[in-house]
Amino acid sequence: MPIFSQIDELMALVATGDSDAFERLYDEVSAQVHGLVLCCVADASAAEEITQRVFVQVWARAPRYDGSRTTALIWIMTLAHHHVVGWLRQPRTGEDRGARVIPSSQARSAAAYPALSVLTPSEAESLELAFFRGYTRAEIGAIYLEPTDAVSARLRDALTQLRAATVER
Repeated sequence: MPIFSQIDELMALVATGDSDAFERLYDEVSAQVHGLVLCCVADASAAEEITQRVFVQVWARAPRYDGSRTTALIWIMTLAHHHVVGWLRQPRTGEDRGARVIPSSQARSAAAYPALSVLTPSEAESLELAFFRGYTRAEIGAIYLEPTDAVSARLRDALTQLRAATVER
């Protein structure tokens, strides 16, 4: 996998409409995007469809990408996360939201996600519910019997800690 700057360079070319750069970008990051999506939805055909939608959006929004705010890979993964959350929040009859996602013990596994080891169990679980299962802050608050503001603060603190942990690496 290329380093972040190489992905950023490809993204800059994609923003100019360079379809060859888009193809190379897709080749470099599609496995990561698909892996995240599949991890969250646990449905291979849905994961393929969501991954395709993400890259259609990458192509369409590339000119608006701002490299001064984040890396291209993080921007693409954020788009993927937004698509996953949208998919998870779609009403489905006869399906349990939890049946489509990875087990929480795997999500919090230090081997799978080393950066999560800096979080408390409640922070890690809140992030899992919000980011991998698509729960809203209000739904998480109902689970923990806490106000939405407390959940928001926990998520914000957890993301701040994760950012610091990943920058140190």
